[in-house]
Amino acid sequence: MSFIKSAFQTLSTYYHIAETRLRNVPDDLERAEFNYQLSIAYYEIAQNHFSINHAKKALESFKSADLQESRVATTLMVIASNKMDLNQFVQAESTYKAAINLAAESKIGFPQALGYFNLGICYERQGKLQQALECLQNVFSVELKKPHKPLYMRTNYMLARVLFQLDKKAEGLNAHNESLMLANELADNVYIAKLNIIHSIYVTDDEIQLDAALDVLKNQKLWTDAAELSIMAARFYKKQDNYKLASKYFDEGLESQAKKLTWMEEEAE
Repeated sequence: MSFIKSAFQTLSTYYHIAETRLRNVPDDLERAEFNYQLSIAYYEIAQNHFSINHAKKALESFKSADLQESRVATTLMVIASNKMDLNQFVQAESTYKAAINLAAESKIGFPQALGYFNLGICYERQGKLQQALECLQNVFSVELKKPHKPLYMRTNYMLARVLFQLDKKAEGLNAHNESLMLANELADNVYIAKLNIIHSIYVTDDEIQLDAALDVLKNQKLWTDAAELSIMAARFYKKQDNYKLASKYFDEGLESQAKKLTWMEEEAE
């Protein structure tokens, strides 16, 4: 039995218990919150269709309540993120935009900024780099009640990725350094590794540092990130006509994708 299957069965068991009890709860918002949290839990274990179904249930309840614009916006983003992971990019884009517009109209800053961040990722995955750049820059134009360092760290990381791919090395390096400063401040070793990876690819062309940073992700079993960044490296080296390294990192990416399935089996033992 795979880890995903085991997690899915466990989550389903607890869900049915909770759902039975919730039938006696008269508060619509409590039921909406339950479905919202469940949609996130299903998303985390890649059960996208279940996640979407529960997000839609939560969305219906949140929309009928007063002063719930923030929850409506974040629930829309859960649906959009599932659509993006299913490669349903047109639906993902329109749903992210709906969340951003609602947050802007309601003057709630963080969901608006988060929407721009996620839409930027959606564009980057499709290779729409200029649109990704504009969305990520918009994150910093949103007025927040207080600075949100994790979001700024992640946004600058994505900005650096996009700028490097657009051959804007100086601007990309500025975004990289901003993100690295925050990652060190937050002691976020995963993002430090990710930043070292893109720096090794696009700035220093340092194969040793690149491999060391990829190993950090692999040691934490972050196989999706390891695969994505290995393939990014492969595409860069192919563009440089360095077919030896391109082949190496394409293989690394495929190996990480395979390891993602293998470690699930190991976790269930």
